[in-house]
Amino acid sequence: MQEKLEHKSYANAMQYYNLEKYLDGEALKAAIIAFDNFQTDYPDSKYNENVSFLKIECAYKMAKEYQEQTGRKAAGSHYLLLLFYRQISTKCQDQGCRKSF
Repeated sequence: MQEKLEHKSYANAMQYYNLEKYLDGEALKAAIIAFDNFQTDYPDSKYNENVSFLKIECAYKMAKEYQEQTGRKAAGSHYLLLLFYRQISTKCQDQGCRKSF
């Protein structure tokens, strides 16, 4: 039963991620929140490595979109990626997992 709920929660987060094709950055923000919620609810999930990667990808896309809208240089996107990397890295160190990026 737990595995079924875990898969359903992962599929829900992936729906937000896939909505990015049709919506602007709002879907990416929602996807990051859904991925965070998934990792909080299921810390030992087999999907967590993929979720961590997708969170970074969402942050990158948001930063790139922001850069295109404002015409600013990539400094903002690097800062945003650095924040997400630190957050994931800290969680990884706390849980004792192996870094894959």
